[in-house]
Amino acid sequence: KIIVTAQNGAHRTYTLTITRKQNLNNNVEEEITISNIVTNLSIKNNNSNIYGFKIGTTTSTLSENVLKQNNKSNIKITNDSGKTKTGALATGDKVTITSNKETKTFQVVIYGDLNGDGKIDAKDLLVMRKYLLKEKTLSGVYLEAARLTRVSSITAKDLLLLRKYLLGTISISQV
Repeated sequence: KIIVTAQNGAHRTYTLTITRKQNLNNNVEEEITISNIVTNLSIKNNNSNIYGFKIGTTTSTLSENVLKQNNKSNIKITNDSGKTKTGALATGDKVTITSNKETKTFQVVIYGDLNGDGKIDAKDLLVMRKYLLKEKTLSGVYLEAARLTRVSSITAKDLLLLRKYLLGTISISQV
């Protein structure tokens, strides 16, 4: 109960009722979902892929940032062939996060990194050129990484954007 005295001397009593959600583990910590972790990291996801990383973001930086969100969570990062990944994130890497008995695996998309080496360079330009000439196929996250214009099909406009990026005249949006 709170008793408040007005300037004119009148008293009024207020009752403050606090209702706290009962946690089954008698632990007052809020459950942090994987969705909350990803959102708080300022990266995007579409339920199977995560993107929006600054080019060159390392696995250790991502791991540290996940643990800052929930120090009881677990994160495992592997390359496309399943081996533990270190260094810069690349298209095709798999990120598995476990938090509060929930586990979710995402694949990394770095727009412009078509060959999955974590860099955007002339090798990616060659991959896109070969794709447009139907000499190479792209699928999954690699196809998504080629969609620089974010339209449904890869076109010469995507190739032009990649060339301009390599010339240093534009940046490639990762979101």
